[in-house]
Amino acid sequence: MKKILLLAGLLMAFNIEAQMLYRLTKSTGTYAPMTGGTDISVAAWDSSHTVILPFAFKFFGKQFNNVFITFDGVYFTDTGIDYIYYSSDELIPENMDYTKSKIKFDIVGNVGDRILMAEYNNIREWKTSDTSIKYIMNNQIWLYENGNKIEYHFGPSLFSSRQYSEFYLGVLDTDGDPVYGIDSSAANPVLADATDMSFDGIKTYPVNGQIYTLSPINGSSLSAIEKPYFFAASQKGYTVRCNDAFEMDIMDAGGRKVHTCTYSETHTLQTYKPELSAGVYFINIRIGNKNFTEKILLY
Repeated sequence: MKKILLLAGLLMAFNIEAQMLYRLTKSTGTYAPMTGGTDISVAAWDSSHTVILPFAFKFFGKQFNNVFITFDGVYFTDTGIDYIYYSSDELIPENMDYTKSKIKFDIVGNVGDRILMAEYNNIREWKTSDTSIKYIMNNQIWLYENGNKIEYHFGPSLFSSRQYSEFYLGVLDTDGDPVYGIDSSAANPVLADATDMSFDGIKTYPVNGQIYTLSPINGSSLSAIEKPYFFAASQKGYTVRCNDAFEMDIMDAGGRKVHTCTYSETHTLQTYKPELSAGVYFINIRIGNKNFTEKILLY
C-alpha cells in the first residue's frame, strides 16, 4: 500500500473502463521454477540488472529495447516511474542473504515468439524479523514478444499473519499516468485505476498456479503506436504526447470549435483539463498536412 499511496499523491490517472489500455484475463497452470537462466540476485537487490532485449517490447504504446530488473519488479527506464510491480511492501532477501532469495531471468522461445522471464524466489518483507510471522513470495513476470502481453505467474507463497491483508500488483505507465492495479479479489481480479479512492487491492495473494495476463487492447495502446502521437482520455481531460509541432482544436458535439492551441515543439500534457462543461468533445489534431480525430467525455 505504501507504494501506491506515494504514487497516488503524485499522479492523476484514468478510471473509465472503456479507456483501459490493457485487458486482464486469468488462467491457471503449473508453476515451473527456472532450471536455468541467469542469476542476477546481487545486482537486482542492490540496484538493478539491465537486460538488452532481443526483441522490441511495447509498453503503453511506447517501444523499449531493454528492461531493468529489480527486486520489486521490471522497469522500462531507470527513472523509477514506469514498471510492472508484483508487491507494494518493502522487500528484503531472507536474513539479508541474497543466495536465499534469488532473482533470475531467462529468454526463451524462437524468433517472433520469444519471452523474457524474470523470476523472484523466496522474497520476504522487511518487517518480518519475528520468525513466527511468514511473508514469502515466489512468482515470475513474463514479457511476450508476440502481442506485447504481460503475464504474472504465481508460485507457492505464504502469509501467516492477518496484518497482511492488502496486496497491490499492477503496471505504471511510462509518463506516470495511468497506474493500473489488480482489484476485487485474487480469485476474480479486475484491472482498475490504482489511484482511485475506491481502489483497495486484493485481500489475499494469488494462489500457486494462478496466472494473470495483461493484453494491450486494440484501438488504444496498439493504435497509439501507429499514430505520430500518443493520446488517451480520462474523465479529467486528456493526455497528449507528440514529438513534432502540432495544432489542436476541440469541437463540441455540435461541431462548434470551443478551444484551440498550437505547440511549436515537443510537448507532453498530463491529464490536461480544458475549462469546458461536462459532455462529449472531439479533438482535431493537425500534424503537418495530416489530420487526426480523438473523442473525449468530460464529467
